[in-house]
Amino acid sequence: KEKIEKITLSTDYDEQLFLFEECHFILSKWKQMETTDLLILKMVSINNHFFLSRYMMDIETKVSSQLDLMLMMSGSNSQVCMEIIIRNIAGKASICENIKYLLPKMNLALCFEQNEELYHQLFDMLSAYQD
Repeated sequence: KEKIEKITLSTDYDEQLFLFEECHFILSKWKQMETTDLLILKMVSINNHFFLSRYMMDIETKVSSQLDLMLMMSGSNSQVCMEIIIRNIAGKASICENIKYLLPKMNLALCFEQNEELYHQLFDMLSAYQD
């Protein structure tokens, strides 16, 4: 908990990743939300755009509980979620299962409110897929 409380904008990615994975493990193993809630609160209070973007570069390898934590950590910053999805579907023949998992869990009205252009770009790309 002490390490989580010390997270700042200057905390490097590896340290943030370690804390995220430790919280994920605690949550998965013992179903204890206290540490995870603290991390989410702390990460939402700083600009976590870089962490989330880098963490989700390999979105196909994540499990649903990691995706859920990522959504919680993005807070009201729906732009980062849209950017992650756009980056991960660009040039692909199909949409991966994790993107299909994320889309219905996102607040699409908020996405539209925050960045209408990015929202339209996302849905223009999605409309090209049949699945």
